[in-house]
Amino acid sequence: MCIRDRANGEKFTCLTAYESTLANVISSAGVEVILVGDSLGMVIQGHNSTLPVTMNDLIYHLKNVSRGNINSHLMADMPFMSYSTKDKALTNAALLMQNGAHSIKLEGGRWICDLTSTLAERGIPVCAHMGLTPQSINRIGGYFVQGRDTDKKEEMISEAEITKTGSPMDNYPDEQRDTFCGTGDAKSNTFVTEYKIPTVCTQPLAIQVTPDGQVWFVESNVGRIANFDPITETFTEYDNPYWPEASRSMNWGIDHSSDNSLWYTDGSSDSIWQFSINDKNYTALTYPVSDSGSLPQRLEIYGSNVFVNDFTGGKLTMFDISQNTDAVEYTSIVNPIPESFTGDFGLDSEDNVWYTSWRPDDVGVLAKVNISMYTRDLNQDETLSEDDVEAFEFPRDLNTANGLSIDSNGDVWIVDTSSSFFFKFDPTTEEFTKYITHVPHPSTYGNETGMIKDPISRPYWTDLDNFGNLVFNEQTSNRIGIFNISTESFIEYMIPSKNPNWGDCGDLKDCGIAQVFDFAIHGKKIWFTEWVENNIGVLNTEKSLPFTVETDTREIALKKGESIDVVLNVNYNDSSSYVNSEFLYAHTAAKTINFSDIEITSSRQPLQNNNESIFVSINASENALSGEYKVLVGVGNDEITVSKFINVKIES
Repeated sequence: MCIRDRANGEKFTCLTAYESTLANVISSAGVEVILVGDSLGMVIQGHNSTLPVTMNDLIYHLKNVSRGNINSHLMADMPFMSYSTKDKALTNAALLMQNGAHSIKLEGGRWICDLTSTLAERGIPVCAHMGLTPQSINRIGGYFVQGRDTDKKEEMISEAEITKTGSPMDNYPDEQRDTFCGTGDAKSNTFVTEYKIPTVCTQPLAIQVTPDGQVWFVESNVGRIANFDPITETFTEYDNPYWPEASRSMNWGIDHSSDNSLWYTDGSSDSIWQFSINDKNYTALTYPVSDSGSLPQRLEIYGSNVFVNDFTGGKLTMFDISQNTDAVEYTSIVNPIPESFTGDFGLDSEDNVWYTSWRPDDVGVLAKVNISMYTRDLNQDETLSEDDVEAFEFPRDLNTANGLSIDSNGDVWIVDTSSSFFFKFDPTTEEFTKYITHVPHPSTYGNETGMIKDPISRPYWTDLDNFGNLVFNEQTSNRIGIFNISTESFIEYMIPSKNPNWGDCGDLKDCGIAQVFDFAIHGKKIWFTEWVENNIGVLNTEKSLPFTVETDTREIALKKGESIDVVLNVNYNDSSSYVNSEFLYAHTAAKTINFSDIEITSSRQPLQNNNESIFVSINASENALSGEYKVLVGVGNDEITVSKFINVKIES
């Protein structure tokens, strides 16, 4: 890599090193700059991205390189999420400088300008990494050269000033406002009604419905609570006087307490906020930060106890809300896996807290600890040890366990954000069962470049309604899925708004995703936020379905090389549903990720009165692995899919 000196145009060399021997060789050769990069995740550790690299990993290799260096300038990468806030950036950059770095490197564009200034003012030289930014690989969609076309080149080179609007849009430069602030009016379809938030670019995230039916949500770009009255269809936004100017955050979790307060997380300032609905007052609680940093995420209240998963801090944290907020005593449960992320959690009928712990593309477990550990006499900020925690290893194709819910039978449901899978864990048998969503509708991801070979739905968070259904949002499918646990029937509702900047849309119209990151269930209605479209919306599940799907076949057994026909009966309510619908299928296996064990074919034979029997052939290959498979078959249109799971057992 070459970097051009601004003074005289002279070029100098920069090479990457991860250990002392190589560092000594290239430093002795006169290389001016040695970079200790987070690329070690892919080059040294065997990951498929740089995201799993931690500060501890980077410091370890930085120390090794520093010992081998003679006189080269040492530059160190700031790993993924290590500079998500100014406080984190200052802390972690200082650690790198104290362990041998002469400067640090950040990935980003205009959004890191303020951060760069802050670091430089405190004596920390900064190198800005633009163009192909590996830490943003899930956003840009792959490793390919950036800035080849004129527009992208000018965008990368230009540092034009932000147009001042006097609104929350000012937290983003001009060229990012459509991406993060919305692209159009609120939309509706047969099942979903959306409402545009009066203030632009608030980025609504965590949402809650109080017992009186009022809808409350956090505007993450301004750090304040907002209310929507479903009766009058009016919004009220409550300014937060303690929120830092021009600051934004990700407020993932919110819950309502018995004293009529809303409690929500703040990942930017490592805080827990309390908003009194009665008094309209805000109170901030300082959250205990781990050595590796912290990111308080989901929040649930059980009685007087607040539970929070610390996503990057590697712990589950609890505290009693009846305490004085000026001196809160916290209890933390450590992750069974060192240097891992902590996902969602739930409480079962026997007072066991279940939560997920995982390292990306490595290992993960479902962890359990009894709440009685918390109610014992604990000292301030005490941490429960690994001996207090029981862990169950994930199947290998459960990689990013975020959402978690526990049903009335005690089964634990987990969704995998890096795939289209969701899982059931039976605590009695200690076995996982894998399910799958349908493939996203092409209008969501677009795939104009042809780069997306295997589109996934990314189920994110979960909840249970009062009717035996598991509910979850499908991030990249722009859908909300409702799975009936007892009948194994599955309905997926499409969100009508779509932001084209979050898909490979090109010139395609009506393409993209609204980033539905959170939802709240109230009776038969599901309220949700659209993070990048500045909307809230409501899904009304009482609305009649355009068609129903039934099959008499719930289970089949096949030997290798055999096939069987299954009849899917579709009853249409109107002719338009019949004309616009299409047959859909998906299948999954309990033991493998990539396989060709099952082939599904179908022939559509229309019947009279707009009813239809679809004959589905399920074929087991000669090399099929024995075991139980879940096959999802159904019918869908632009607004909804209606499906059934069939259990397929392949015999040895």
